[in-house]
Formats: sequence, structure tokens, C-alpha cells
Amino acid sequence: MSPPRRRPLADPPRGRLALPLCLLAALWLSATRVAAEPASTPAASESAEYTKSVEAALEEYRLGHYEEARSLFERAHSLEPSARTLRGLGMVEFELRHYVQALALLEQSRASTTKPLAPEQRRAVEELLARTRQFIVRYTLALTPADARAQISVDGSQTERDERGQIALVAGEHRLQVEADGYAPLELKLDSKGGEQRTLRLVLTPRAASVLAREPPRPRTLHPYRKLGIALTALGGALIAGGGALDVVAWSKANDAPTRDGPAADRAHALALAGDIGLAIGAASVITGVVLLLQRRREARIESLAPQLRVRF
Repeated sequence: MSPPRRRPLADPPRGRLALPLCLLAALWLSATRVAAEPASTPAASESAEYTKSVEAALEEYRLGHYEEARSLFERAHSLEPSARTLRGLGMVEFELRHYVQALALLEQSRASTTKPLAPEQRRAVEELLARTRQFIVRYTLALTPADARAQISVDGSQTERDERGQIALVAGEHRLQVEADGYAPLELKLDSKGGEQRTLRLVLTPRAASVLAREPPRPRTLHPYRKLGIALTALGGALIAGGGALDVVAWSKANDAPTRDGPAADRAHALALAGDIGLAIGAASVITGVVLLLQRRREARIESLAPQLRVRF
């Protein structure tokens, strides 16, 4: 009886060899394609001048030269405006403490779809926006009438309202001016803290189209002090004149009297005494009248200056 034949070993299955071979072929083909084609990166489409401007701007920003960085970012933005150049400009304006400009630029950067921000850049912009809003106050201007075409100025510079009728200002004191055709100008002093949102209700007053009829002038009347001063001055002048005349007559009669102790001499002395009394009373009257006139003049001057001396609260 012959011995049993040994069964030959089974051949390796073809499927196990085919899979590694296919993987090696795919890797070789992809490596060959990568080596043959140029790398496609976002920077490939950027101009050399743009790249140079951005790199220089970032270097100046790191050194704290924010004015120079802004100039370079503006150059890059003029070449290829995008969300990233807007982000750089917003960061620079924040460091320069131009918070209103920084807020606008950062919001534009977040909304731009041209070279949109990477996730980490978007998170950084959101954080910087939150910090910027801490220094900003928003005013909603509610005008009456609402259709008035008003020009808004803040601290002497014209300011435009956004689509929500708001203006953004750095916190602190400001002077708001509102002007519209046909209406009287309006001025307000603002003082607010950062992070606030306030509503200002502004009522414009129509300006008169024609000149109002003037009130008829009142008849001029003399002040009692002025009347009395004029009367006393005139009376004093008359008394002085009469007293002087009596003195002249008395002097003449005294010279004509035959003796100093006779009736003619007595009449001369009486006339002289009356003249002296008239002179004294007249002088006193004139002085009192002049004082009253000067006092009234001083009061009139004070009254004319009164509107300038009033303090408005």
C-alpha cells in the first residue's frame, strides 16, 4: 500500500496582495502629481507689493509704531481690500484710541466675505469689539418732526447717522448741534459713560418766516430821581441868580447910604442877608440835584449791563 500523498501548500489569496499594491500605486501617483504641480496657497494670488505691505505693517504694529502701521495697512487695503486688511486697520485704530473708527472697521472686517477671517482671527475680533464697546456710547436721535432734513454736528464736525438713526461717540463730554432748513438751530451738551445706549428726543422749533410786528415804542418818561434832580438844579440856579442880584442891590444901597446906622444902611444889610441866604440855598439845591442826576445815570448803566451779568443755569 503506497503512502498517502502530501497536499501542497495553498497559494496565497490574490486579494491580500492586490490591496497593498493598489495603495502603493495611489501614493506614488499622488506624490508624482504634487511634485509636478505648483503649491496652491492663499498667498499665491497675492501681489508681492501687498505681501510686503502687510508684513511691514505687522512689524510696525509689533514695535508699537501704530501711525506707521496704519499707513502700511491702508496701502495694503488699497491694493487688495479684504476682511484681513480691515482687521489690521481696526486693531491699529484701537491702539490709537480712535474707538469709533476701530468699531466701524472691526464690524466691517467681521462681515466681509473677501478673504474671510480664520476662526482664531474671528474670535480675536469679537474680543476686541467687546473691549471697544466699553469706550463707546450710542445715541439714538429721535427728531420731531421726523421728516426734517437735519445736519448733525458733534464738537464742530459733521456726523452722519447710521441706518438705525444712531451716532457713536467716545464716552465723555461733547457738544451736539442740530440744524435744519426752516428750523431754529438746537444745541445740547452731552456727558455719558462708555457702554451706554441712550435716546435723545429732539424737538425742532420752526423759524418765523416773517419779521414779527414790533411792539410800539413806549413814551419816554423821566425817572423820579431824574425829575427831582432837574428840578433841584433849576431851583438852585434860580436862587443863586436871585441871591446874587440881591447882593448887588445891597452893595449899591450900602454905598448910597449917608450913614452906616441909618434906615438906608439897615435895608442894605437886610438885602445882603437875603442874598447870602439865597446863594447858600441855591448852592445846596444845585449840589443835591447834580448828585441825584449822577445816581440815576449810574443805575441806568447797571440796568443796561444786567443781561450780561446774569448767570444761566
